[in-house]
Amino acid sequence: MTATAKKPLKKKPATATKAKAKRAGRKPPSPKALGAFDDELGPKYMQFKGKPKEAIRHLIKVKKGQAIAAMHRPEIGDIDIVWGKGEGKPDDYGLAHIIEKHGNEIAELGFKVEDFIPIVVQFGNLNAKMKDGKYQLESKMFRIVISNNWKGNKKNWVLTSFDLRKK
Repeated sequence: MTATAKKPLKKKPATATKAKAKRAGRKPPSPKALGAFDDELGPKYMQFKGKPKEAIRHLIKVKKGQAIAAMHRPEIGDIDIVWGKGEGKPDDYGLAHIIEKHGNEIAELGFKVEDFIPIVVQFGNLNAKMKDGKYQLESKMFRIVISNNWKGNKKNWVLTSFDLRKK
């Protein structure tokens, strides 16, 4: 290469919106403004599409938010996993509720929650009747309930589970 020849320019990687805003002297947009946040369900974690075990592990660690399209079932479509709330109350829902109410029962069966939920969703029998906008996926011992909306908006997400051995 001669002294007057220029080095080829390296292509810069795409920068994040926050970094661009910071360099321009502006306040970065909030996650809510970017559509990555739902006031009640918390942050949306998009990186777990098709990775239910990783999604569940992450939600257990951060204890908030929702993993978008972490699971898929052809008859239902993409299914989100939400942290929800598990305070031992009748209106609890989501992964927090499942762990609080059925974590020990799932462990007694020899499973971790992050393995168990995806197995029932993938291989469970889908009840032909959908009740009140909810799909029911059943194994011999457990039922996972998938809601098809959140406050009137279309969204498939893991609502709750039931131990069928207690019927």
